[in-house]
Amino acid sequence: MKRLLKATMLFGIAVLLLVSMSGCGVASTETTKPKDATLTKVTMVFPRSVEVLDDAHVVAAYKLGYFKDEGIDVKFEQSYGTSDVKMVSAGQADFAYPSPYIQLMGHESGLPIISVYQVDIRNIFGFSVRPDSGITSIAGLKGKKISLGDAGWASISDPLLRHAGLDPKKDVEYVATGENRAQMVNEGKLDAVLTWEKEYQLWDAQGIKLTFLPGEKVLDNSSNSIVVSLDTYKNKKDLSNRFVRAYARGRYFTKLNPRPATEMKTDK
Repeated sequence: MKRLLKATMLFGIAVLLLVSMSGCGVASTETTKPKDATLTKVTMVFPRSVEVLDDAHVVAAYKLGYFKDEGIDVKFEQSYGTSDVKMVSAGQADFAYPSPYIQLMGHESGLPIISVYQVDIRNIFGFSVRPDSGITSIAGLKGKKISLGDAGWASISDPLLRHAGLDPKKDVEYVATGENRAQMVNEGKLDAVLTWEKEYQLWDAQGIKLTFLPGEKVLDNSSNSIVVSLDTYKNKKDLSNRFVRAYARGRYFTKLNPRPATEMKTDK
């Protein structure tokens, strides 16, 4: 009887100790997200308008807190022409998402930038034309007027035309039409528009029915990557690693949940 009483008392003491330790948080392994005041503020610039279909994975990473998980508060901005790589090289932005042609021009002019994450592993660029235009290939754009969002986009279009056997300076005419470039072609005012995967599908969903001429048929290479300045790469490598980790999580979420991702907005 004494042994049973002693065992019961010891068990009770053990339970009290466990409860006491739990109440003090000694046994807790819960982790908390960084507070907003401790987040590193960064800016990412896009080479066209922000929050289009292309950005679903980035918006998802923001809305789901993936950037905050990495201690980052990210701001998104639109750039124009080749200004995205120039902004990064000058420290006016931290991350950019340029086409390879814009990036190569930056390297050629001596800008201190470097790729840290390959986003598009294939050539996503091409041209869209009206279905009744009779144009069935990029070579068929000879003598035509091509709509560009910005004059600087000629550096994206030129390689596609050259690999199709055309001389961009003699065989076509570029017209910078900004955000109305698809409408200009749809209305028959211009012959073709430089575009890319996800953009022309978005136009199609909006009722602008154009035929896409894929650039990868004449030029098989990769497309946009995330770039940072050499200073960031050398002195803030942890920051760029954390950023692309959050970015990659957003891409994976979007792959598994495409519809919810495309319905998200950053609200900033």
